[in-house]
Amino acid sequence: MLNHTWRRAPLVVAIASAISAPTSAAMLEESLSAINVRTLEDPTYNQSFNGYDVAVLPDGGFAVVWAEQFSRGYGVEENWPDAVQLQRFDEYAQPVGETLTLYETEAAAGSLAMSAPSLAADATGDLVVAWTTQGHFCEDDLFVQRIDGDVVSDADLPAPIPVTTDVCEPDIAVDADGDFAVVWKTGNRSALRTFSADGSALSSRIYLTNGSSDSPTVAISPEGTILAGWSSGYLVYGHRYSLDGTPLGDEFRLDTDRELQDSSTVMDEPSVAADTEGGFVALWNQLQPNISTSEDVRTIRAQRWHADGTPGAALQYGDSAPDRYTHDVEVSAASLGVNERGEAAAVWFRDPDEKVPEFKITAFDGDNAIIENETQFVPGSELSTDTTVRKPRIATGYGTTVMIWAQREPDQPYELNAQSYKDPSDPNPPEDGGGFVESSSGGGGALGPLASLLMMLAGFWRWLLRR
Repeated sequence: MLNHTWRRAPLVVAIASAISAPTSAAMLEESLSAINVRTLEDPTYNQSFNGYDVAVLPDGGFAVVWAEQFSRGYGVEENWPDAVQLQRFDEYAQPVGETLTLYETEAAAGSLAMSAPSLAADATGDLVVAWTTQGHFCEDDLFVQRIDGDVVSDADLPAPIPVTTDVCEPDIAVDADGDFAVVWKTGNRSALRTFSADGSALSSRIYLTNGSSDSPTVAISPEGTILAGWSSGYLVYGHRYSLDGTPLGDEFRLDTDRELQDSSTVMDEPSVAADTEGGFVALWNQLQPNISTSEDVRTIRAQRWHADGTPGAALQYGDSAPDRYTHDVEVSAASLGVNERGEAAAVWFRDPDEKVPEFKITAFDGDNAIIENETQFVPGSELSTDTTVRKPRIATGYGTTVMIWAQREPDQPYELNAQSYKDPSDPNPPEDGGGFVESSSGGGGALGPLASLLMMLAGFWRWLLRR
């Protein structure tokens, strides 16, 4: 079982971050040790997580949603239910209330029950969840469910809202007032629909582009401007909309149509997130083929977009890594989170063959300076060469940053875990006895006089930089 313990980042990291980004370095400075959100019952691959997501809450806490599936093959005696479940946590990663079961079914043998849940929270802590159920090959039924912030038991849950059929890959986003937008894939196309905070539809189905598309993603600015993204023809695109579904301008390349290094460059798996200034950040994976070798490289790129629809800074998150489709390493798609300071963080994993998997995070501050560079946020000591890992997800805001991921050891059931970070400048630090552990750069021990002197020098240096 994973334990709750506060710890401070190594002093060298803290000093370097304070000098390079004095207002943003706190994003990952104080971490609460990883917690177990859910451990499944079956120790075989028959039971697994079929998607999960996370959202931060205005009180500094967070919520996690997941879908669990049991494959009922012939000859399998166990019969665990398929379900979509949600759990809230407070700012110290302690569970709040009971685990909510949004949907549960005993599916027939070989069926796919619930999958791909997507989660978002508005400015009051109310939640919206989207998921699909009972289908094959992108022929699922899509549901959306609104959950008030004070709901603590299944008895108080409203009924799910059926949105459409024959879909897959949903994504959901909500604005500050609770209005929300959902995108999904249907056949070889992607679509959008918008809703008011009470769940009533504001628009009809809107196809994002005339041609085929994949990997739809959506974000909403606090005041309600929507950015929908997708991949098509090995490139990534976006289109802005108003809440009623009215297009704002034309579709555009999320990478600003910059000149490609090679005509065979492939961009895919986009993700978009809104900032509090009305702008957006778009992220995607980019494959650069190398004809002369088998070590094609894949990088993680991003582009800021201003509130008026003009491009901002271009960002690169991941250094070159072997293509995730080769046999020697697997690299997941990245998950993106943006907080109220404009800090944009991405997480992903690298799973080299016969090596310990690596979970990475890179973050930029609001001025586009790096504040974390491929930091490993799951200690390698907690993983092994035999660990099976799943794509991590991230959410950040209100002084909290949270990453979640699934992992499985041989002959053990899948676990869904979470790692949260508290901004030490947040007005609600842990109470006395909360378990802060001060460590020097050597690991262990209290902050001594030399460390204090270094902190004073760092503060003086920041003062000089501001003059």
